[in-house]
Amino acid sequence: KNKKKIKSKREIKIQVFYYRSDCVLRYLKLGVNNNYYSIVESNALKFIYLLNEPMHIHLALTNRKDQMRIMWVSGSNIKSPCVHYGRSRNYNKITCGVTTTYKSTDMCEPPASTDGYIDPGYIHDVVLSKLLPDTTYYYSVGSNKSFSDSNSFKTRKSFSCNNFPISIVAFGDLSTGKPTGPYQTIDSIDRLRWNKYSPDLILHIGDISYARGKGYVWDEFGFMIQKVAAYIPYMVSIGNHEHLYKNGQDKDPSKEKQNFIPSANLHYNSGGECSVPMVKRFKMPDNGNGLFWYLV
Repeated sequence: KNKKKIKSKREIKIQVFYYRSDCVLRYLKLGVNNNYYSIVESNALKFIYLLNEPMHIHLALTNRKDQMRIMWVSGSNIKSPCVHYGRSRNYNKITCGVTTTYKSTDMCEPPASTDGYIDPGYIHDVVLSKLLPDTTYYYSVGSNKSFSDSNSFKTRKSFSCNNFPISIVAFGDLSTGKPTGPYQTIDSIDRLRWNKYSPDLILHIGDISYARGKGYVWDEFGFMIQKVAAYIPYMVSIGNHEHLYKNGQDKDPSKEKQNFIPSANLHYNSGGECSVPMVKRFKMPDNGNGLFWYLV
């Protein structure tokens, strides 16, 4: 009997979070010996207009009541990243800061230091000072190559006393899994932002992106949290999935001794990152231990 070939068409949407190099999409099939091989691949996607785009914008408090830290990522090695800001969208002030990054050789061990590493781009850090209490500020971040859309934040209710209520959203163990869970958590916080329960800060207590040595996960995480972290201070602490490792202690930015690691079989929880991406991407107040309030 003659067999008719059945033509079918399927559509799948893939969201790309990494814009700092060309991207090729491949459709893989599982072959013998559990090896995958490519059936078809796309043309190279080029993001020439997005290279300098400010991304992963997030706020953080400092140890000074009149300050706000703003961090973001781009593909530009900007010597003086700047924030334009003011009490209206007609920004009348500008403050500039510093730029950093990290390399595969900064990480403690594989896969973070080998095939899990991708160029993280450049991480920009600006601290605004002499802000007024209980005041909404509008801001835009970037450089002469590209500036972000306007965002806003509200400063602390009072600088002179501690006798006022504060609203905090606290959680741990987020990751980036879709379609439920992490994205729903961020969406829920975003909805709170528009009512009387709008939080004064977000406290993410360890186990942040669950990248575990896969660098691209940090890009998705930064994209995911920006819808709230660009408006509400996003405070974080370290967890086992950011820190734990077995080898390469000399690269550990915490400078803690190995007894910092619990005796359970958790040594590879960070995938060799040993806190490096966290320390570079998030700056916490230095009047404590910064990021290193440890949580298993």
